[in-house]
Amino acid sequence: MKIKRIAGTCGAILALLAVAIACVVLFWLGPTVKLLAEKIGSKALGTPLTIRHLAIDPRAGTVELTGFAIANPSQFGRSTAVSLASLNLAFDLASVLSETVVVHRVEIQSPHFVYEQGEASDNVAAFIRNIQSFAGIDPEHPAKPEEKEPADVPSDGSSKVVVVEALALADLQFHLANTDDPALDFDIGLELLQVSMTNGAVHLGAFHVSNPERLATPNLFALEGIDIAMDPASLYSGRPAILDVHIRKPYAYLERNPETDTVAEFIQIARRIAARIPKSDAPAPALPEPAPPAEKDSDIPFELHHLLVDDVELLLLDATQTNSAGTRMLAGIGSIRVRLTDGELDIHGVAVPNPPGFTATNLFQLGRIETRIDPATLFSGRPLIKSILIDSPRINLQQTPAAGNLSELQKTIMDFVPVPTSAPEAAPPTAEPEPAPAASPPLVVQSIEVTNLLVSLSLPAVTNEAVRLLPGMAQWEKLELRERASLDLFKPGSKAPNTQVLAASEVEQGAFALLACNRIVAQPTVGQLDITQLRVGNPPGFANADLVALDSFHLKLDPTTLAADTLLIEEILLEHPEVDYERKILTDNIRTLRTSIEGAIARREQEKGTIRPPSDAAEGEAQKVIIGHLLVQNGKVRAKLSALPSAPIPLPKIERRDIGKTEGGASWTAAWNELFNTFYDAIIGSVSSTSGFAVDALKGAGALTFDTLGAMTGGTSDKLLNRNARPQAEEAPGETSPSTKNKKRRSLFHKLR
Repeated sequence: MKIKRIAGTCGAILALLAVAIACVVLFWLGPTVKLLAEKIGSKALGTPLTIRHLAIDPRAGTVELTGFAIANPSQFGRSTAVSLASLNLAFDLASVLSETVVVHRVEIQSPHFVYEQGEASDNVAAFIRNIQSFAGIDPEHPAKPEEKEPADVPSDGSSKVVVVEALALADLQFHLANTDDPALDFDIGLELLQVSMTNGAVHLGAFHVSNPERLATPNLFALEGIDIAMDPASLYSGRPAILDVHIRKPYAYLERNPETDTVAEFIQIARRIAARIPKSDAPAPALPEPAPPAEKDSDIPFELHHLLVDDVELLLLDATQTNSAGTRMLAGIGSIRVRLTDGELDIHGVAVPNPPGFTATNLFQLGRIETRIDPATLFSGRPLIKSILIDSPRINLQQTPAAGNLSELQKTIMDFVPVPTSAPEAAPPTAEPEPAPAASPPLVVQSIEVTNLLVSLSLPAVTNEAVRLLPGMAQWEKLELRERASLDLFKPGSKAPNTQVLAASEVEQGAFALLACNRIVAQPTVGQLDITQLRVGNPPGFANADLVALDSFHLKLDPTTLAADTLLIEEILLEHPEVDYERKILTDNIRTLRTSIEGAIARREQEKGTIRPPSDAAEGEAQKVIIGHLLVQNGKVRAKLSALPSAPIPLPKIERRDIGKTEGGASWTAAWNELFNTFYDAIIGSVSSTSGFAVDALKGAGALTFDTLGAMTGGTSDKLLNRNARPQAEEAPGETSPSTKNKKRRSLFHKLR
């Protein structure tokens, strides 16, 4: 009986204990965990850890937490290091003991994290030290980990998997604070994150990275939102399928003011973070030798059916300019579309606006770029690009007397590139290494096609000096001011008597279509370039829109010599060129175009500060070229030497072979000069043979007579000499005959010497 009584008492005690434990679990589990977390957590972290409310209901499988906060160590400025407004979690209690734990819902509201740097440490390092002290760990003499037997793993290799069916996170913020320099503080924020694994849907709301205080623009980067749709059946497979990704309005900002700029501020922040990373005295491990490239192309690790990025912009605020009109766009893209499964990449609406002070809206713009890639090679060591289509590129090059738009854009970008504080130490001289074998290109491009290309050029205004006008030259008024100013004979200081002064003026050369074509097809693998309907524009001041128009341009080169010391161009073929030749007093449209381009290049080099005297060493290091065959056939020339153009003149067949071969390769400048002179001589020869003008008279001004000048201005030499000249029939007795007079007539320059 006594034993039974004792057993009954023990049973009652156990039952009461079980009931008490059940009551604690069911009704007081949340407050108990809250109490333990606040007590133990505060001691371990060395700062107060507080929880306003914690409720855990195992029967319903819910956890509710509100008002969670971890205070910052006292030596830092921010009061709180981690805070959380609320956390709600719902899970399947029956799945806790199974291999797959199912969490139905996780809702997190306003999680805020602060990483704060001080003069000697940061708050994260302070927390780590406090935890090590609480656990009795000496960071100077860490205990060696004991070798343990490997834990038993189920024979089938299975392990617990946690599946979260839905996640909702709102108002996520990460603050990087600096105690020494609060002006370097910045934030990262995410407005909303929603994930539904059952539907395969992911939604991100507005995301931003703020700028430090010394910058006026609020953000370094901003994003309106991202929507992702995935195939739910593929989420836990080895190859998830992403059906659609839509990224809206990613904007990046650059700023420069008299004190600092965007890059300089974030370099300071990065250096301060890097200084907090502990450095190990142990020698760095040797880098493993690179593995040989795989022989077979690897499979794509995931499927991307469609990616769309809308309205991409790079913006700039330059507060260093006195006439700054606020934030402006540096570059923009209308949309980017990607389909990895099909190997497609399409870009639409690219625009690079002109810097301030230039007339054209955009420096560069194009309609679209379509790229087709072999999907099987995307993640291999050598992707294969089957084709690239570039449609409707427009390039507006412009120069003012002060600067060029391309140089200004380049200068703006380069101003954000940090200058190294000290030059790197020169490496000790070593034996010259053996030349490494030529590496294969990182990718292969089979075809590049460009359609509707247009390059325009706008040159600065030209200021003409005051010119002196010979009395009685009626036809002088018919010449353009630029032509008059080009005659050194009539400039101030000349010895011409009885001259009157014309006022100085400026002539705006303006923009013209420098280059245009309907289609360009390049095949790098075979070394072939074909251009159809190529047009070269006339410089301003000439009558026709085009200087040269040809049906086709064909170039074939040896692709194996692209990176060699000497490039081998096997053939250049120009088919059906039509040239509109126009002659002015001292020049023509061909030479004017050439000098305009060379002048523009010289100005750009001067702006960049790269003009240097030519050196033999630099010339020897530059790649040279050999042109095996040049052929220009079936051409025509229209010459305009006076008011009316001539009828089409056949252009003789132009053929040259082995340009630069004798000297083992010519410089690009020498090859270009030889091609230009060959083409130019053929044009001048055709015009000379038909018009009767001497070749020298067309090439330069030294042989231009009054007859030539009169023919070009629509008058006669007699009218140019004297607007009141007597008719030939009224000549005084004894005057020489016209033939004798013509023999005595000399060139304009010689007669007035």
